Amino acid sequence: MRSWRMATWALVIWNVLMVAWTATYLAGVGDCAETGWQLTVCEAGRAVGTEIGFPFILVVWAIGLAVLGLIWLRGRPA
Repeated sequence: MRSWRMATWALVIWNVLMVAWTATYLAGVGDCAETGWQLTVCEAGRAVGTEIGFPFILVVWAIGLAVLGLIWLRGRPA
């Protein structure tokens, strides 16, 4: 393997961390153990939390990727 630039390592590490964060977030969206009306409330809360949290993670991922990508492109050797 060739010697990678520092920005390349930053991009790889950023993507690995974001995949790990996404996987742990989605794994943490557990099942509701309640019954009756409490089950309905729990499922609604879980759905809203997932619809807010997952896009937030994607936005953070995209912003970080854009910043690191620009740094990577700017630092390319001539």
